[in-house]
Amino acid sequence: MLFVNLEYLINLKDTENFSMTRLRFILIFCFLTLWAAPSDADVVHLKNGGRQMGIIVDKYADRIVLSIPEGEIEIMMDQVKNIIYDDPENNYMMLASKYEERKDYEKAVTYYNMALELKPDLREANDAINRINDIVDKKRKRKEELLAKLREKKEQLLKMREEQETILRNNVGFNIEKEGDDFRITDVIPESEAAKTGIQDGDYIVGVWDKATKYMPREEVIKLLSGSEGSKINITVQKEIKPQSEEINWGTRSFKGIGASLSMETEGLTVISVMPDKPADLAGLKPLDLIISINQEPTRYMPMEEAIKNISNSQGQTIDLIIHRRVELTRGPDLSGENDSSSLNKEKTGEEPSL
Repeated sequence: MLFVNLEYLINLKDTENFSMTRLRFILIFCFLTLWAAPSDADVVHLKNGGRQMGIIVDKYADRIVLSIPEGEIEIMMDQVKNIIYDDPENNYMMLASKYEERKDYEKAVTYYNMALELKPDLREANDAINRINDIVDKKRKRKEELLAKLREKKEQLLKMREEQETILRNNVGFNIEKEGDDFRITDVIPESEAAKTGIQDGDYIVGVWDKATKYMPREEVIKLLSGSEGSKINITVQKEIKPQSEEINWGTRSFKGIGASLSMETEGLTVISVMPDKPADLAGLKPLDLIISINQEPTRYMPMEEAIKNISNSQGQTIDLIIHRRVELTRGPDLSGENDSSSLNKEKTGEEPSL
C-alpha cells in the first residue's frame, strides 16, 4: 500500500521553495499510482500479450476462475502464459506445479516445501507432496516388479539352457556355443562316439544334414542336433589340421609333402587317402576330408597344381589346413551300433599319394 500524508503536502505550499504547480503534480502522481497498482491482486499474463488482474478463487485442470470488480470470469489455461500471485507462497506453488508437469519431481517438492515454509498450513502444498510421493512410490514398485520378472525370466532361460545342454550332450556327446555367426563345439565327452570320430573341443559345427548352420539361431541348431535315442544324424564339422611338410619316402621314390593323396572333386579339394604314421595321419587328416583353405588361402577357386605346390614347397614348415569333415553319429547316452563314419578312416590301397 502507498500511504500519503496529504496535510503534510498541503502545508508545503507555505514553504519558500514550493509552488502550487509542484503540489498538484505530486497529488496527481500519488492518485495515479494507487489506481494503477491495486494491492492484494493476482496478475494473469496471457499468451496474446494482455493481462488480467483480480483474485484467483478457483483453479481447475483446464481453467481458472478470476474474481474481478465486475464479477467472476473464467480463463482457459491454454491461453495463460504465466500467473503472478500476490502471495509469495502461491508463486512457489506455481513453480512447483510447472516442475511437476515436467515430471521433475525433486524440484517440484523443493518448491512445495518452500511454500510450506511461508505458510505451514497450506493444504494444497501438503497434498501435492503426498501426491508426488505416491507417484514415485508406484514407479519404484513397478520398476521392482519389472526387475523381478526379468530376473525370473533370465533364471528360466538359464535353466532351460542348462537342460538343453544336458540333453544335447547326452544325445550327441558334446555341447555348442555361439561364436559370432558360427557354433563352436565344447565339452566333448571322452570315449564318446563323437570323440572317436575325431571331434574335439574348439571344432565348429558347419552343417547338420543338408542344412548350413551359419547364421542360424542356437535353439534351431540344438533342435536339429537333438533326437530320439538310437537315431542317426549326419553333421559336418570344421577342424584345423596342422601337419608339417617333410620328405616322404614312397618305395624307391621320395617327395616333399605331408603323406596324403588329394583330388579336386565336385565339392572341392578332397583327401583321397592318408599314409599311416606320416604328418597328415599324425595331425588327424582323414580320407574324404574337404580342404577349405591352405595357410589361410581359400581353395574354392584354387587350381590343383597350386594346392600341391603350396603344400610341397613348405618343407620343414607347419601347414595350416582348415577342413570340413562329414560324420555320422548315433544319438543317445547309450551309444548303440557302430559309427559308419569309420569308413572315412580306411585308406585306399594301391594309390600313390600325391603329397
